[in-house]
This record gives sequence, C-alpha cells and structure tokens, in this order.
Amino acid sequence: MLGVRGAFKQLCAGLPNQVRSTAGTTHKALELPMPDPSSESQPPREPFDWVGRYRDQDTPWDLGAAHPELQLRQGEAALDPSRGGGRALVPGCGRGHDALQLARLGFTVTGIDRVDQLGEECGPRLARLGGQYLVVDALAFDSSLSGPESSGAGGFDLIFDHTFLCAIDPTDRPRWAQMVERNLAPGGRLVVLGFPADKPWSEGGPPWRTNREELEQALGPDWQTLLDEPLRAPLARRDWEERWLILGRNPSRTSPDSN
Repeated sequence: MLGVRGAFKQLCAGLPNQVRSTAGTTHKALELPMPDPSSESQPPREPFDWVGRYRDQDTPWDLGAAHPELQLRQGEAALDPSRGGGRALVPGCGRGHDALQLARLGFTVTGIDRVDQLGEECGPRLARLGGQYLVVDALAFDSSLSGPESSGAGGFDLIFDHTFLCAIDPTDRPRWAQMVERNLAPGGRLVVLGFPADKPWSEGGPPWRTNREELEQALGPDWQTLLDEPLRAPLARRDWEERWLILGRNPSRTSPDSN
C-alpha cells in the first residue's frame, strides 16, 4: 500500500503510453462506491502540509507546465472564450501553469491557492495576461462576495479542475461541489481533467480517485455529464488513467439553491 508521499508521486508520474480504455468502457475499479470516511478498513490519512511541500520544492504533482491536453483542445467549445464566455476559475491552481495557459487562450482567469508563496510567484505573470491570483481557501471561495475571498467576477463561465479535487480529502468533496455551484455562472461549464480515474479506493490517496461517477456523486442530480473520454495527450508516466470530463447543470431539474 502506498503512503502519502508515494501516492502523490503518482500525480506527476503519469499514465502508461497507451490509454487503457475507450469512452464508454466500464472498469471494475470505477464501479466501487466511495468509501465511508469513518471506515477502519481505509488507509490512514495523514495531514498534508502544502505550504511545507512547496517551500521544500517537494511537489512531484507539479508538471512544470500546463497539461498538454489544454493546448490540444484549444478551440473546442468549452475552451473557446468567444463561444462560452470568457471568465475562468482555476481552484487549487498551484504554480498556475494551467491558469496561465487558459489566459493565453483568451480567458480572464482567476487562479486560487492558499499558499502565499504561490501568489507571489504566479500572481504578477497572471496579472500581465489580464487575470488575478487570490491566496484564499478555494473551498470557501465565493465570487459573489466582496472582500478577500471574492474575485468580483460575479460567476464564472468556466471552472477548470486539475489535481485539486483529487488532492483534497474525500470528506471535503461536498464542499468542493458547493464551491462549484456557487461560482459557476448559468450556462457555464465545469471541465475536469479526471485523474486518477481508475485507481482503487483501497490504495488511498492523495491523489484520490476522480472520475465521472465520483463527480456525479459529489454534484448530485442537478448536474449532468456532457462529455467523458480518454485524454488525447495522456502523460506517459502517470500510473492511472486520465479522462477529460465536461459537466453542466441539468436543465430538466431545478437547483435547490434556486428555490
């Protein structure tokens, strides 16, 4: 069984050269339910010192650049600011590689992380591209508020998640879903680079398994999956599958927040 350090090395250590599945294929690993966080059978969860890891440059999940999938999918509807709206939120963005790439694609980007050092590193670069970097708790972020936990954007057309949902404790996934609900504008899209999609829950995390079933479980029936497919540019070193997922609110249902 992997410890926290070994598990996180998988986060930059990538996927085999050949994708192990195609869209629509069912994996036994994907059929397992999310574990009960109180279950004694689950691996122990050690507190994770994000500030210390960045300070010590011990960040194997950091690719050193944006994920190549972003460049390959440039021009698709979900990544075209002229078609779907130009405001993008990247929660848990770390050193901002993906946030900067989205800004280069034409989005007005708000990147969020809670490590002060990261804001100092990435903030000026993102500002030069018309965006901003906020050092706040991403799970508590609310774009409708004024003050330090607000972007002033009043909702985003795109929320992009890569290595944030898989990094937080599974017990915080309801808070993650609430963050998405609060901050995504009507008609907006949630794009998730789902990794590790086929990792068994028994191997623990982080990274914790992130795939269509986990997203739909977290977000609930008011959301629908619009696209779920393997990456075109998977990272050759990652041990688990990566998937490209796009979700939006289900127009046939009414969100509880609107009642």
